[in-house]
Amino acid sequence: MLAGGWLVAQGLGQRPPSGASSGAFLGASALGTLIATLEALLPGGADARAVAIDVDAFLAQGDRVLGGQLQLALGVLEHSAALSPLASVRFSRLSVAQRRHVIETWRRSRWGTRRRIADALRRLALFSWYSRPEAWDAIGYDGPWIGRRGP
Repeated sequence: MLAGGWLVAQGLGQRPPSGASSGAFLGASALGTLIATLEALLPGGADARAVAIDVDAFLAQGDRVLGGQLQLALGVLEHSAALSPLASVRFSRLSVAQRRHVIETWRRSRWGTRRRIADALRRLALFSWYSRPEAWDAIGYDGPWIGRRGP
């Protein structure tokens, strides 16, 4: 399935969605798909672009194999997420509600690859968002204790 997604991506070209800038590691196309994914998975009001740029910067400093796997997964999602077998709409061009539906459908798919991609992206979104200070109030977390000074 991943190889098929790569072939589809190569055949259709990887033009970035409008508004996507080039990422330090992921590149414009994968960064645009990541932003679209985060818009669908993060709570309303979350800055999906800022979170995606932070993920991209983290990947640029880390394991290139892991980052390459994320790039491939985002490419498969971007080019294989049509809501019907006869449609050829890219994931990032769907509405936010349709993107949520695609991700949830993939999470329940009988194809293991789709389930793994959807689960990995969901975990990435949740970890990336809830590690940011602006998300802490919503979950009742008052920040790390390391480095705090006493009263």
